[in-house]
Amino acid sequence: MILLSSNEREKVQSAFGDLSIPIQQNFDILLHTNAGTVGIERKACPGDFISSIQDGRLGRELAAIKAECNVWILLLEGKMVFDAGDGRLIDGRRKSRWTQRSIRGIKRSVMNEGVYIEYSKSILDTVRVVCDIEEYYNKRKHTSLKTRPSLKSEWIMPTNLEKNMYFFQGLPSISAIRAKELAKEFCPFDLCLANPVTIQQIPGIGPKVAMKIYNFLRSRNEGNE
Repeated sequence: MILLSSNEREKVQSAFGDLSIPIQQNFDILLHTNAGTVGIERKACPGDFISSIQDGRLGRELAAIKAECNVWILLLEGKMVFDAGDGRLIDGRRKSRWTQRSIRGIKRSVMNEGVYIEYSKSILDTVRVVCDIEEYYNKRKHTSLKTRPSLKSEWIMPTNLEKNMYFFQGLPSISAIRAKELAKEFCPFDLCLANPVTIQQIPGIGPKVAMKIYNFLRSRNEGNE
């Protein structure tokens, strides 16, 4: 369930509807997830975002999130348009004193405080983004960056060398270069039987990496016994 600040405008509360419960809090959105509490400060751009910087609200609101939550997020809603000539922010029909460079500086300062920045196009998109954030932090594991691409070959069918290299790149600390060196001396079955001293004879593989490979393969073999 999404806990929404009761200070948010009726338009925002209406967009979230039954997904949220209004409560009194010092920032806009609070999520209770498997990763802990996630605090979100929503800023409509450019108006509310700029004014909150100028009057100090943004700093106070982010400080409240950091004091009360495990994960801290600034959600920028809408689009900021900059003049193609001088890079100044266009707010309504007039140019602001803020430039694209200064806005980037503000964002870097926010991120330097450990606050993540998310973006949405509209209030309805904000609802979707918040729901996505809640789903993300409710997941027990995130493996997207650990997933290897499928085996690709320069030929119609992968060669044995390519298959062996692909297998070896799944081992800890093994890059494509190290995988190629391993494939020159071992097939996967032979590597499973090799000891660390033998493995570290391969160019580019020292004692630490050899022990990692040995322990990794041994744990897999023992698990299959």
